[in-house]
Amino acid sequence: MKKKNPLSLWTYSYRKSYYILHPWKWFYDTYWNFRNWIHRANRGYAYVDVWNFCDWYPRVAAEALRYLAAHGSTYPGVKPWSTPEEWREYLYYLANRLQRCADSQTFMFGIERNEYAEAFDKMMTRAYHCTKDGDIVRAHFDMTDEDKELRDKYFARIKELQEADRAYDAETFRWIGEDIGRIWD
Repeated sequence: MKKKNPLSLWTYSYRKSYYILHPWKWFYDTYWNFRNWIHRANRGYAYVDVWNFCDWYPRVAAEALRYLAAHGSTYPGVKPWSTPEEWREYLYYLANRLQRCADSQTFMFGIERNEYAEAFDKMMTRAYHCTKDGDIVRAHFDMTDEDKELRDKYFARIKELQEADRAYDAETFRWIGEDIGRIWD
C-alpha cells in the first residue's frame, strides 16, 4: 500500500463509508481541498500550512533537502564539504534532523524515552475510580504517597525530554541558518 504524503493538500478526515452517508460533508471537504490547492498555487502556502506551521515547515524543508541531495548538480566546494558525496551526506543528515524536528511537534513524541512511562500508566489505571451520584459521574484518583512520587518523576522527565527536544530543534535551525547561503542548486 502506498504511504500517504503528509504534505498533500488532498485530505479527507473520514472513511469513505462515512461520506456515503454524509455526502454534504464530502462536498465541504472537497471545497476546502480546492481552496487550499488554489491558495498554495497563488501564494506558495495554504491555509492548512499556516495553522500547523511548526510541523509543516520542517517537513517541507526536509523533503526539499532530500530532493536536492538526490538530484542536485553541484556542491559548495568549501570546507567541510570537499566532495559532492560529503555534501549529499550532509544534506541527508540535515533532512533527517528536520524530520525529527517535525516529528517532535506531535503529541507523545519520544514517550519511550521516559523510563517512568510504563509504571505511570499502570499506576494511573489502578488509581482511577468513578463514582456515580444520580446523573453526575465523578472521576478521581486514589494515589498513595509512592504513586504521587512516581507521578512527579514522570512529569519531571517529560519536561526534561521536551527541553532536550527544543534544544535539538534550535541546534538544527542554527545549522540551517549558518549554511543557508550554500543550499542551492
